[in-house]
Amino acid sequence: MTSGRKLTARQIDAIHALSEKKHPNGQWLWSGEQIAEQLSISLRTIRRYIRRRGGCVCRRVGEHKLRNVWHGMLHRCRDQVSRGWHNYKGRGVAVCDEWKVFEPFKEWAIGHGYSPGLEIDRIDNSGDYCPGNCRFVSRLLNSNNKRNNIRITAFGETKTATQWSRDARCIVTSEGLINRIRQCPDAPELALTTPPYRWNSRIYEKVSC
Repeated sequence: MTSGRKLTARQIDAIHALSEKKHPNGQWLWSGEQIAEQLSISLRTIRRYIRRRGGCVCRRVGEHKLRNVWHGMLHRCRDQVSRGWHNYKGRGVAVCDEWKVFEPFKEWAIGHGYSPGLEIDRIDNSGDYCPGNCRFVSRLLNSNNKRNNIRITAFGETKTATQWSRDARCIVTSEGLINRIRQCPDAPELALTTPPYRWNSRIYEKVSC
């Protein structure tokens, strides 16, 4: 992959051509990463060129992922064919009127810390997608905020199984922890700290699950 500082005229023309392409629904077709892969140019080189040219292409390439976030949000709340429809529109979750147009959503997103790689998260899972109920978070934090998460209270703390699996006191995987809690819901500390070879029927009898 080319990583030099100079781009050829043909490469520059190709960058502009790909960054201009749109789907009929208005969505940008090519992200910066896709352009770099297609042209065998490092993404760093493309970004350096974009900065030197005043960012005109950068706005288009950088907007691609944010538009995907916006389209995904609309799709979940509007189209019954969406895989997650029953968790969104099926539960009455909607997108506010202001965000049904991309530009106001983009303005809010940029002003509230959006960067590629972050996901939009509803603070109240029963609420709508709107400025007062949304934030941008990492994928891990977003997954911890899902309403179908199993929350486990142990040692005076309440966390999801994924969060507990990252705790030094937990010696099992998140999947293993969930199975243990289902088998023995009244002994979360034992579920977290018991070695696999000792997790057997005697444990269940001891704690009277």
